[in-house]
Amino acid sequence: MKKVLSGIFLMLSAILAMAQTRELSGTVKDGANSPVVGATVKVVGHPNVTTTDANGNFSFSVPAGAIRVEISSVGFSSQTISVGEGTSSVDVSLSTNASN
Repeated sequence: MKKVLSGIFLMLSAILAMAQTRELSGTVKDGANSPVVGATVKVVGHPNVTTTDANGNFSFSVPAGAIRVEISSVGFSSQTISVGEGTSSVDVSLSTNASN
């Protein structure tokens, strides 16, 4: 009986842990609508981070609920956006950094 209860508890714990994250994807482009390759996309206040691919696309696991995401790349001004709880995709346009 203890083994059955332990098994059920472990299963429920795994389900709850998975429910606390979600997938966020999107595209990062520049002012000319070209993809920004290798841009860093990170969740503010969390270790979750990824980079954009050759097409400016990214996808990674983020905490459930509303979050803030910072997007940065060399030669561009960083941008921080708020992402709502129900949002699963964002498209971002980075401005060229005037000092470069």
